[in-house]
Amino acid sequence: MQGVSWSARSTKLPSRSQLCNEYGVSDTVVGKAMMILRATGLTETLEGVGVFVAEKPPTS
Repeated sequence: MQGVSWSARSTKLPSRSQLCNEYGVSDTVVGKAMMILRATGLTETLEGVGVFVAEKPPTS
């Protein structure tokens, strides 16, 4: 998500299946990418709601 404006914070990301279809990649690839984004603090997951761009950028 390098280069993403933080004005996009709280934006809901597309579903895993939508991302797979849009980018022509497997669910495994999307799952790994989502795991990295979550681990680096770039996204937040709300159970039963979805994945969102984090409210605040991670601090280095």
